[in-house]
Amino acid sequence: MDASKLHNIIARGNMSALQHYLSTTPQASRKQGSKGEAPPPPSLLNELLHVAVEHRRPEAVALLLSAGASPDARSATSQTPLHAALSPPLTLACVPALLSAGASLTARNADGLSPLDLVSHEVADAARHTTAGIVYAWGASHSYQLGAISGSSRPTQVAVQPPTGPTRAVEAARVATSRLHSAIVTSEGEVYVS
Repeated sequence: MDASKLHNIIARGNMSALQHYLSTTPQASRKQGSKGEAPPPPSLLNELLHVAVEHRRPEAVALLLSAGASPDARSATSQTPLHAALSPPLTLACVPALLSAGASLTARNADGLSPLDLVSHEVADAARHTTAGIVYAWGASHSYQLGAISGSSRPTQVAVQPPTGPTRAVEAARVATSRLHSAIVTSEGEVYVS
C-alpha cells in the first residue's frame, strides 16, 4: 500500500484498516516474508506517526509506536512527534503514548525549541515594551485568561488587573504565556496566573 493511502486511512481515523496493514505486513525485524512483501521501512512508520499526531489520532499513534515507529522521529522541519502534539491546536490526546514510548522532552526543533518550550515560554521583552511595565491583553477571554475582571472578549487592549483588591494596573517584571495559561510576576513580587 502506498504512503498516500496510509495517510488517508489515518486522517479518516480508520484504525481497523491501519491495524490490518500493520498486522499483515512483515515486521521490521523479519526478513522478506513468504507473502513477498517487504517490511515497512522505519522512515514510513515515522512519517505515519507524524501524520497520526497531526490528525490527533492517539490510537494510530499507539499502533505505530508498537510497530516500531520512533517517538523521536524527525520531520523535515526537525520536529519530533511530541513537538507536533504540543503545537496549536493543542490537544494532549497523543502525548501519553509518546511519553510512554520515551519521547524526549528536551529535543530541539529547527527553531531551537523543545516540546516544553512550545507550551510555556517567557515573553522576554514584554515588560520593557509596555508603558511603565503594565501588561495589556486583548482577544477572547471566555476563561478570564486575559487577566481582565470580566470574562468577556476584548476587541482592544485592556490593562491586566489583579483579581481582587483595588482596581489598579499590574506592573509586570516578567511575563510567561502559553496557549492555555499565563503568569505575571509584578515588580512588587506578586504572582498572577490564569
